[in-house]
Amino acid sequence: MLVLCGTSGVQSQSYTVDRQMRRYNVPRLAFINKLDRAGADPARVTAQLKDKLRHNTITMQLPIGEEADFEGIIDLIKMKAYHFDGDNGEEVREEEIPAELLEKAKAARHDLIAAVADHDDEMAEIFLAEQEPTIEQIRAAIRRATISLKMTPVFIGSAYKNKGVQLLLDGNTIYALRSNTLTKFPKAGGTPTVLASVSGTGTDRYLADTVNASALAVDDQFVYWTYQGHDQILKIAK
Repeated sequence: MLVLCGTSGVQSQSYTVDRQMRRYNVPRLAFINKLDRAGADPARVTAQLKDKLRHNTITMQLPIGEEADFEGIIDLIKMKAYHFDGDNGEEVREEEIPAELLEKAKAARHDLIAAVADHDDEMAEIFLAEQEPTIEQIRAAIRRATISLKMTPVFIGSAYKNKGVQLLLDGNTIYALRSNTLTKFPKAGGTPTVLASVSGTGTDRYLADTVNASALAVDDQFVYWTYQGHDQILKIAK
């Protein structure tokens, strides 16, 4: 997960994390955080992700409201609006997209499908035939493009107020996770070793699933374990 500030955008540490993720061929999702702060602009940060870090981005969501008035998110795949109620945003409420944002959302969804079609043959056939893809077809195409490191889906929200985090975690499961594996990461950037595959399908990649990239920078050994969509990094002895 590549986390970016909604106000500061790409910073020096962003380059470090991105470099580690590229080094280990980690499928990437980007999360533009702190959209409730003054000066937050997800479109500007997405542009920086393209220009400075050279990512082929996919805008997955649009904000409802700006800065202090940030109140929800539009999912461009499902074409639904989501609000996060409760003291800690724990109650996710799905509604229709506000009328004043509907045309903007339709245009953004069209751009999303067009962008994915540039990197996925199946979606390209649907797009060129001027057919409307299903939610499942769009998700499958984005997943293929993400896992093959061709594109980076971009999610938005405010982690402090727990807005959008739930959708981000769902997106991680849908677009980035692969097989159930156990992988050891040696210290000092040595070659990772896949120790086991729970599903029995095996993997020909060092990283079968998304990884907490910050942990890779620690001079130690780690075992990365994912099982049925639940991820954690377990520290083991040197």
